[in-house]
Amino acid sequence: MTGWGGGAGRTWRGTAGGGWPGVVVALTVPALLGGSLLCLAATRSAALPVRLAGAATGAALVVAALAAGLSALAMSRLTVELTPYQVLVRHPLLRGPNAAVPLRQIRRMRAVQASARPWTVWWCPWPGCWRRTVLIRSGPALWLEPTSGRSFVVSLDDPQAAVDAFRRLR
Repeated sequence: MTGWGGGAGRTWRGTAGGGWPGVVVALTVPALLGGSLLCLAATRSAALPVRLAGAATGAALVVAALAAGLSALAMSRLTVELTPYQVLVRHPLLRGPNAAVPLRQIRRMRAVQASARPWTVWWCPWPGCWRRTVLIRSGPALWLEPTSGRSFVVSLDDPQAAVDAFRRLR
């Protein structure tokens, strides 16, 4: 979905669908759960200290699997919204803006092609967790340069439409 909407037609919304980073993270979930079951099964007939270590390792793998599953869901889709006041980046699982940049603090905005790497994808889907990059896949993205000089890149299916909307809102 891309286009103008909202109260007075002064809000622009665009979306981006996920790609390989979310799939890779989603595939780690069964591997981690399988590893936890293997730890529990391997230590079943062992001495108490070995069983406790196996249980602790299994529990840690279950927690890691849950975190990986939540990250995969958070990277599956995002919405970028431009209002007369700010640029909001939202994820489908969490209410409220996950990242917000005031419009008055944006010096420039342009459409770019971005490459998602394991260290540049969105790994922290919690509100208030500010990241300089919100890439959920390689491809079209929106590049913002705030007045602070730091850059902010976000995946977006139609970044040129966002740039045009930014020019209209200025």
